[in-house]
Amino acid sequence: MITPEQFKTIRLSHKLSQSQLAALMNYNNAHISHMENGTRAITEQAYQEFKRALNIEDVPLTLEEKKAFSEELGEWSRIIHLRNYETAEMLAPDLKRRIDLSGDERFQRLYAVNYSYLLFYMGRLEERAVVIDFLHSKEAEMTDREQSNFISVLIGDAYIEGNYKKALKLAMKQVESEKNLGHEIGHACFNVATALAEMGYNNLALHYTDITEAAYIKDSMFNYLPLIQRVRAVVLGRAGKIDEAQKIIENCNKQIKLQKNDEMLPALHFTLGRMFYEEKMYDQSYASAILAKNLFDRLENGVGNASSQNNMCLLVDVCMRLNKIDEAMAYAETCLSYCTKDDIWSVLIHTSKHSITLDQDASVEYIEKTAIPILIEVGLHNKAIEYLDMLSDLFEDTGKRKAALEFSKKSIKIYRQMMEGDLSL
Repeated sequence: MITPEQFKTIRLSHKLSQSQLAALMNYNNAHISHMENGTRAITEQAYQEFKRALNIEDVPLTLEEKKAFSEELGEWSRIIHLRNYETAEMLAPDLKRRIDLSGDERFQRLYAVNYSYLLFYMGRLEERAVVIDFLHSKEAEMTDREQSNFISVLIGDAYIEGNYKKALKLAMKQVESEKNLGHEIGHACFNVATALAEMGYNNLALHYTDITEAAYIKDSMFNYLPLIQRVRAVVLGRAGKIDEAQKIIENCNKQIKLQKNDEMLPALHFTLGRMFYEEKMYDQSYASAILAKNLFDRLENGVGNASSQNNMCLLVDVCMRLNKIDEAMAYAETCLSYCTKDDIWSVLIHTSKHSITLDQDASVEYIEKTAIPILIEVGLHNKAIEYLDMLSDLFEDTGKRKAALEFSKKSIKIYRQMMEGDLSL
């Protein structure tokens, strides 16, 4: 971006009067004067006309502007990580416009890293993939600090894939990177603790949780404490220490309410619901997941974000366990409305496996009227065939041979349609 002072300085360096510049830009004299004294904004169009008229490239940022941009990006990043999606998204367009105007590639990369986090939290994964491709194209230009930040982004991708081994490997690489930079490693250990917890390495996860917690307290980053305490609660819950885990969640609740950070509350209740589910305490899991859903629904960008999607999938599963077939199907429909192609496949498989054993009629209706048409619609024809073959085997194993034969016939029909190029149902 160009300031009024820079605008005037560059004009004078080209030995042009205001009227001469106005003629080159096809503006009137008063317009140029107002832009130079700051009473009229220098728009992107005006800036582009200015560069064209003087045949110059982007105007580099001054040290003061770079400092101001760094502080502004830092505050925007903080807003994102505190899950204040509405504010972060509102600030994003103007921030990007000004960064693009500046032509500063480092700020463009920093913006992309933080924007990828925002899209991840909001569940907008297809948009995020475009941002990730941009960052991959800029890897060679990244500083060591930027590389470490980009590793965090890739760890998020590993979580999306459910590849916790990959996430752990990247997290350990990030810890080493932070060591080499001479930084406190406690913050990087958050990703290590999370990956270890997901993989079931409870003692190691608690060790890295301790390191992260100590780092947050040391640096007075109290807003982030509930995030790492969630990890501790998950580990304790898996170890059967439900009461202790619940106390941690309750404490986190109090902290979040004091911080007035409503974005974190539903994620905490989802954590509790998942913890109960893993202990086969399905009634308690259902209650927590429903509460989380209601809290997500109240948020401006709560429905469809990554945590909300995970909670909805938990509801599908726990409703199946409690034989709430209709409710499970309804939640599955909601899941499908914002899933990626890969997610669609896993939700359909997940729902059908349970529904077959609980309610055959509902299962068949769901498969025929919902699952297969969706798979065909999104172009997953091979998956539709694979799906039908799997269901045929499941019915065969439970002695329902007539149903198994029907699914085999449907599978063959879709295969033939694929061969003939006719994929209508």
